Amino acid sequence: MQSIQKQKGITLWGVAIAGFFLVIAAMLTVKILPTVTEFYKVKKDIFAAVERAGPSASKQELMRSFDKFADVDMLEIDSSQLIFRKEGSRWTITADYEKRIHLFANAYLVLDYYATTGTRPRDPKDTRRR
Repeated sequence: MQSIQKQKGITLWGVAIAGFFLVIAAMLTVKILPTVTEFYKVKKDIFAAVERAGPSASKQELMRSFDKFADVDMLEIDSSQLIFRKEGSRWTITADYEKRIHLFANAYLVLDYYATTGTRPRDPKDTRRR
């Protein structure tokens, strides 16, 4: 008699479960990637607006400068949602916002984004939305 060796490999149930998790990961990636891309565009545009306007610019000039960059990049964020501060002789722009991504039924994924041109770190106790 020959001895029966243990079979090696993955079962059909294993393939189905692995496929399920791959589909979930792909679905999340497709839903999250556009908001992450938008955040990096916002970050790039706030730095460009500060650099282009210069330290002697007014708040309205900074807002117009950012809005022009945002129009080119087709952003959902506009200058009214940003925080403008004059720190010394330099302007800083801060973007502090959240995105809600609908997953299914009443389940949402909330992504909290923060970018600033200044050196001030985010205050973890500040939970206000601007």
